[in-house]
Amino acid sequence: MKIKLAFNIIGSLLLISSLHAQDLHFSQYKENPSILNPALTGAFDNIRASIGYRSQWNSFTNGFVGYGASFETRFKSNNWEKVDAFRGMTFKEKTTNRLAMGASVYSDKSGDGQYGIIVGNLSLASSVPLNKFSKLSVGVQGSFVQKSINTNKLIFPNQFDGLNYNTNNLSNENFANTQVIYGELATGMLYTYSDNKKEQSKSGNLGISAYHLNKPSANFLN
Repeated sequence: MKIKLAFNIIGSLLLISSLHAQDLHFSQYKENPSILNPALTGAFDNIRASIGYRSQWNSFTNGFVGYGASFETRFKSNNWEKVDAFRGMTFKEKTTNRLAMGASVYSDKSGDGQYGIIVGNLSLASSVPLNKFSKLSVGVQGSFVQKSINTNKLIFPNQFDGLNYNTNNLSNENFANTQVIYGELATGMLYTYSDNKKEQSKSGNLGISAYHLNKPSANFLN
């Protein structure tokens, strides 16, 4: 328990030190694996599909509302689990037998400014058995992203006349556009250990992922 707590604290500190913007997130993150790590594509199921809905901060005028759907499958999945009984390892003649592909789409809208984001992801992952208990997966992901905002719904400090906000006053904000479209790249690795004994089963996953590798520009302002 202490080790788990320490890892959580370290992870939180790393996020705080490097976070510039918040990506899409769902409470049921296990049902949306591609936004957590591309290497999770096809890592645990031959075929899986999910639909997600998130609503939060409804006590405000306009809270956060998000939708998501994902699908992933393994290629020739019926051959994945065959194990050599004598050597205790999984052997394949072709690496394509361990490939998995996934597709997902997410939409999120929030705030009075109706800040919206639509993301479409296409993921590809490959798994390599290390021994009869563990395997290593590597995944890549390409994304199409569209972000938008309604500036007519926003108010700014320069529009305050001393008593009230007057939308007829100039905001002095130089908006170049209200919509941006760009592509993104992501990658990840995943180590999986599973020892399913009758008396006591042990399993665990350790992964690392990196998103926004091409560092796209998503500015509405000049």
